[in-house]
Amino acid sequence: MTSASDALFAEGRRLADTGDLHAAAEAFEQGLKSGLDDPAIRTRLALIQRSLGDLEPALANFERVLAMAPSDVSRINLACALDEAGDSPRALKLLDASQEMLETSAEARWMAARVWLRAGDYRRGLAMYESRWQLGRPELQLRSCAAPLWRGEAVSGARLLVWHEQGLGDTLLGLRFASLAQARGLHVIAEVQSTLRDLAASMPGVEAIAMPDKAAPEFDFHIPTLSLPHALGIEVPQAGLGLPCITPPAARTTKWRTLMPRGKSFRIGLAWRSTIYRDNPHIAQSKLMRSLPLASLAPFAALPNVELVSLQVAHGSEETGRTSGMNLTDLTHQIDDMADTAALMAQLDLVVAIDTSVAHLAGGMGVPLFVLLPNDADWRWVAGHVESPWYPAARTFRQSVRNDWRAPVAAAAAAAGKLAAARAPAPLLTRWFGSNKGG
Repeated sequence: MTSASDALFAEGRRLADTGDLHAAAEAFEQGLKSGLDDPAIRTRLALIQRSLGDLEPALANFERVLAMAPSDVSRINLACALDEAGDSPRALKLLDASQEMLETSAEARWMAARVWLRAGDYRRGLAMYESRWQLGRPELQLRSCAAPLWRGEAVSGARLLVWHEQGLGDTLLGLRFASLAQARGLHVIAEVQSTLRDLAASMPGVEAIAMPDKAAPEFDFHIPTLSLPHALGIEVPQAGLGLPCITPPAARTTKWRTLMPRGKSFRIGLAWRSTIYRDNPHIAQSKLMRSLPLASLAPFAALPNVELVSLQVAHGSEETGRTSGMNLTDLTHQIDDMADTAALMAQLDLVVAIDTSVAHLAGGMGVPLFVLLPNDADWRWVAGHVESPWYPAARTFRQSVRNDWRAPVAAAAAAAGKLAAARAPAPLLTRWFGSNKGG
């Protein structure tokens, strides 16, 4: 390796560490052209290209590394990239050939979990997903307490604390299985984010609510919310059990019926942006990929007999006041928590959302739901399917080209238009002649 290429590699590592991935990729590429073809550097370049969504060159580099230096690491890196590119069969074969590393590396198990979950293999995927607690990441810390972790055993009369670990949607998805834990003899205490307090209290199987900023009631076992499906042995046929499991409190329903009395229009609720995570660049990038501008949803505004309703709270809500060509009913200033959002959803005919807590809330309520997904979607929206086993009432519309929302939005709008047309009353003359055929 020449001193010039060595300097370029060092500069690439420095740029990658500061988050300037485009410049880092350029430095690594120049280094490879001017020096030795080093597998470690080519791997660094491929990982950056994968993060940037440049899957074709990333795949080529991962393939080259595997040919140069076959190992479990190179196989797992290639498997993850193949999975994102839609080649799950080959990705799964590579994972099956990497058992030694999967047994010794939490990072490898974490990467493999996503591949198996997206392929619908929940038995292996959910078991591998437990490796998140061994990654050493500040946002993924297993609670330290005297009570043991619950692993699904039947314990009559025991008190189980189910505590939230990630986002609002994750809490809603996991808590639906509280009723199955209750069926095994446990009394479930749900520790949830403050905005979910009133909503979670009415979920089947939840007997008490605890708040993170207050001392929890006494408990005998504990479990993170997203570990419930694994502890209960959930596989694809059971993923949709217990739905609908979310009902807004009666007082909130009354409030929103008053605010939004029913009219003749077909009401579609829209949510288009995820919360920003400025303190975690990896989460922030994932959230950005899932989001889109309100103006991108303009095809819904062109549908006849449709009223568009904003479900966008906080980040992104300012777009409703801009000149975007969108005319939305926006009463989000009346939303105090997720119980309000649920009661508002109960007044809608359809929810159209990106992959955010709004989608999980609508799915848990059983409200008709269209989910707009990036091409590299989260594992809860199983690859290659328009349905999700977690939310049978949902239909997904996925990008075929990274960061291009035009096709999925157009398809979702066309499908929404058909639903609206089916709901709309027929014109008076059409109804009259139809009722007098053969008369």
